[in-house]
Amino acid sequence: MRMSIEQRQLTPIEHQLLLNKWCGEKRIKRILFDLHDTLVVGRKPFQEKSRRAKEILGQNVGDGLRDKLWTDFENTNNQLFVAMGVVPERWTELMRILGEKYKLDPRILREAEEELMSIYTTPGELIPGTEEGLDNIKAAGIEMGVVTHAGRKWVGEIFYEGLNLGRWFDWDDIFIIDPKEHKHKTDVEWLAGVRYFGEKPEDCMAVGDSPAADLNPAWKIGIRQRVLVARDEIWEMHREKIIGKYWVIASVRELAYLGDSILARY
Repeated sequence: MRMSIEQRQLTPIEHQLLLNKWCGEKRIKRILFDLHDTLVVGRKPFQEKSRRAKEILGQNVGDGLRDKLWTDFENTNNQLFVAMGVVPERWTELMRILGEKYKLDPRILREAEEELMSIYTTPGELIPGTEEGLDNIKAAGIEMGVVTHAGRKWVGEIFYEGLNLGRWFDWDDIFIIDPKEHKHKTDVEWLAGVRYFGEKPEDCMAVGDSPAADLNPAWKIGIRQRVLVARDEIWEMHREKIIGKYWVIASVRELAYLGDSILARY
C-alpha cells in the first residue's frame, strides 16, 4: 500500500527531533540507501552516452538498417546488463556483437565504445534534495549506510570523492555488493548489506528507486519500513508490483518529515 509523507511547517531542528523520536518508536537504527537514482543521478549519463554511441554506429550503416541497429543496441544492452551487471566490459561485448552482426568498421566501434566507457568518468551529480535530506538525518542522529551494485573504483572516485559523500558517510558505510560488479541487488544482497552493518532487517529502513531491486528484496528479508524515491523513468527490469506498505517521496529531503506524523496525536 502506497503512503505519502505529510510535512508540517516546523523548523529544521523540530523536524530532526521528531524524526529521531519516530525512528526510536519504529525501532529504526539505520537507514540504508540505494545509490544511483536515489542519492545520485544514475540514468541520465547512461541515456546520453548510449544515444551518442548509437548515433556514431548509425553512421556506418545505410538508412534502411539504422533503426534495426539501434533496436538491437537496446535489446542486446539490456540482455548484457542482466548477465554482466555494470562492468565496463559489457560495452566491449556489446560492440563485439553488433560489429559482427552488422560488419561495422573497427574505428567506428572504438569511437562508440569510448563514448560508452566515458560513463565511468563522467562527474557525478547529487539529486536535488539529497544534500538537505542527508544533513537532516545526520543531525537527527540516525545511522546511515549505502547498499550498491556499482563498482568500488567508480563509486569511490566519481561519487564518494567527487561529490564529497564523506560529509554523511564514512567509506566503510558504503557496502559494495560485488567487487566484480556482476551481481544485481536481490534479497540475498540486501541481507548481506544489513549484516555488513551489524544490524537486523527489522531494525532498518530501506530507501531506493527500484521496486524490483530495492523495495521488494528488502521486504523479503524482513525490512518493513521502506521508502520509494519516485522517478518519472526507471529501467524496465526494475519495474515490479511493490509488496506491502511503503512511503513515496520525490527526493530524500522528504525523509526528514517522517516524524511530523507524531504531531497528529495531539
